[in-house]
This record gives sequence, structure tokens and C-alpha cells, in this order.
Amino acid sequence: MFTSQFQRILALGPLAAIALSGCVLTGAAVHPGSATVAVATPHLSNAAQILISENDLKDRPYVSLGDISAWARSVNLLSSNPTRADIDEALRVQAAKLGADAVIVVRYRYTRTGLASRGKLTGEGRAVVFKG
Repeated sequence: MFTSQFQRILALGPLAAIALSGCVLTGAAVHPGSATVAVATPHLSNAAQILISENDLKDRPYVSLGDISAWARSVNLLSSNPTRADIDEALRVQAAKLGADAVIVVRYRYTRTGLASRGKLTGEGRAVVFKG
């Protein structure tokens, strides 16, 4: 009985490594104290339609809903490196929950979290809703 359980564990080990090899973990946070929320009734946005910009949008008036952040990291050494697209997707999800139309002044930062890790990518930006 012990041998058969041990054989199953050995057989599943490589499958688990293959399954996790392409995984990137993501997370996000909203920082509501960072700005005054001036929209009385936020609308739920479609996350795929939310604009992501590294610049301020000086040509469109907007109201700031607050600063948001997101992170992505590799699960293990076999995982792919996190990308800006991973961060943008997580920022869009958070912005949609706030009813935002865009995330502006987005900044990306890559940090290594340890010798056995490939690193962590962080993104921060300001969720806004356009006036009019």
C-alpha cells in the first residue's frame, strides 16, 4: 500500500510542475483614501474597455476615483515572467469595480523577491471617470 501511494505521488509530481509552469499569480488593491471620490453613483464599467495610460489625460476632463495598484509574480522558476499585460488586466478589473473609465499615470516596477524567484511586477495608477 505504501509503495502504491508513493508511486502515485511520484507520478503526479511532474504533472503538477507542468501545470504550474505557465502560471502567474496576480493581485490588486484599491487605495480609497488617496483621492476624494466625487461621483455620487458610480457605474460598473466593462473591464475590457477601460483605457490604460502611462500619461495624464490633459485633453479630457475627468474626476479621480482614487489610486489603485496591482501585482503579478511568477509561481516558480518554470513560470513565465509577469508582463505589463498581466498588470493592465488586474488594474482594469479593479477600475471596473470602481466604475472607472480609465487608469492614468500608470507606473510599472519590477522587483526580485528572492534567489529562487523570477520576480514581481507591480503597477500603480489613478482610476478616473470622464466628465460629460
